[in-house]
Amino acid sequence: IATNNPLLHGELSYKIVKCLYNVRNKYGMHHNERVYHLALREEFDLIGIKHKSKPRIELFSLTTGKKLTYYEPDYIIEDNIIIEIKAKRPIITQDQIMQILEYLKISKYEIAYLVNFKEQNFRPRRFIHTTDRKLFCKLVNLN
Repeated sequence: IATNNPLLHGELSYKIVKCLYNVRNKYGMHHNERVYHLALREEFDLIGIKHKSKPRIELFSLTTGKKLTYYEPDYIIEDNIIIEIKAKRPIITQDQIMQILEYLKISKYEIAYLVNFKEQNFRPRRFIHTTDRKLFCKLVNLN
């Protein structure tokens, strides 16, 4: 189905995926998570992507909209996109997928990438949960 809707943060997403593949192509699949984390930081710096490593992001109550706690993803990119890095075999698990989806559901962020650098068939996964679907956003102003 063709639509006129552009990809949410499409240009930035393209740059992120390029960085992820660059790291995987350069470093392969046999390092620990820290190596990939640091190599990814270099890639972001090389092409001028603003990023925060291990930031605290707020998580909100779905009932009241009040802050519940925080979560520390591997990266926040340009205050728009979560990056969660894994370096585990053999594949990304359903639990890891559900966890990132739940973080999107109760945070202000709409896009997350979950990437496992040790997967044989490397494939970063992009998840979206838009703000218009978040009840707590209607309860509290996040700006």
